[in-house]
Amino acid sequence: MSTRVYVGNIPYDTRERDLENFFRKFGRIHEIFLKNGYAFVEFDDSRDADDAVYELNDRKLLGRRVSVEIAKGKPRPRADTRKAPPTRTDYRLIVENLSSTISWHDLKKYMGKAGEVAYADAHNIHRNEGIVEFTSYDDMKYAIEKLDNTDLNGRKIRLTEDVKAKSKRDRSRSRSPRTSRRRSHSKEKDSRSRSRSRSLSKQRDNKSPSRSRSPSVKRSRSPSRSPSKAKD
Repeated sequence: MSTRVYVGNIPYDTRERDLENFFRKFGRIHEIFLKNGYAFVEFDDSRDADDAVYELNDRKLLGRRVSVEIAKGKPRPRADTRKAPPTRTDYRLIVENLSSTISWHDLKKYMGKAGEVAYADAHNIHRNEGIVEFTSYDDMKYAIEKLDNTDLNGRKIRLTEDVKAKSKRDRSRSRSPRTSRRRSHSKEKDSRSRSRSRSLSKQRDNKSPSRSRSPSVKRSRSPSRSPSKAKD
């Protein structure tokens, strides 16, 4: 169950990244609501929120002591409750040597320089590693060409195509041609069957002409014998 933490007395120039860095070792953060002078940080796990309150209350953030406590009242609806879940694709890159200060949002924004990013995550499966999924194959390949071995927050990142996603795409492509051939063969077979049926029908029509009555033949009666001549 998620839990919100209230952070008070924060400097007015505080950014989301500052809060992410402040809370990063306590667990996965779902969302940050940043206001003027205070903020709410929502954790996916309530135990992480409790640990953050215990460790960080009255600690300094950007040189100022802040108050950290469990937020009171009902949490406001999450911003993404009315949105569709992120689209997952098989155009996936593994991002290695990722700085621990980089969030999934930072990674998605940086990779957006190469194309449209459908999904991004950071440090979830392995520390200092992230994944990025693009909406198209071309964008994914361009990201490797343009952003591999580039500097992201002081570290050279390495981009490689995810092997499992590539294998899944290859299997999908190998199935498609066979399916289309079967459909094409089925259509061709149906077409030949209909053509053969029409041909046989025409042949039957030609072999059975309509019957017409033959003109009646009048039989001529054999001439009656002439009466025998009277004897003299």
